[in-house]
Amino acid sequence: MGKTAVFVGNSGVGKSSLTNKLLKTKVMEEGDLSKIERGKQTTRHTELLKISDNTYIADSPGFSSFELGEIDDIASLFVEFNEYIGECKYRDCRHIKEDDCAIKKALAEGKISKSRYDNFCLLANKQ
Repeated sequence: MGKTAVFVGNSGVGKSSLTNKLLKTKVMEEGDLSKIERGKQTTRHTELLKISDNTYIADSPGFSSFELGEIDDIASLFVEFNEYIGECKYRDCRHIKEDDCAIKKALAEGKISKSRYDNFCLLANKQ
């Protein structure tokens, strides 16, 4: 333990519900689902909640849009990719369609989570 984590994401996706489940009590207000089965924004402030000694979680208000801006290497933001990035055959490897990509090889060997790799691809393709 001894960590602080923050839930961030779009409005109404369940950050407060997840916080309450983790804490096994209703600490944060939860909204009902809308008529189209989407969550409603209820969190209006960020609150730091103690889970155990020196370990905290913060629930935060949601947002309606998200922009990455200019990031040179999104792959480096995925910490589990870092040990493989320098092993790619090509220095300018984007880790998506290239042959001899160390990240794709690690994915195939089960060393990298498919869901994390899929999220990386979604973010990389938005640039």
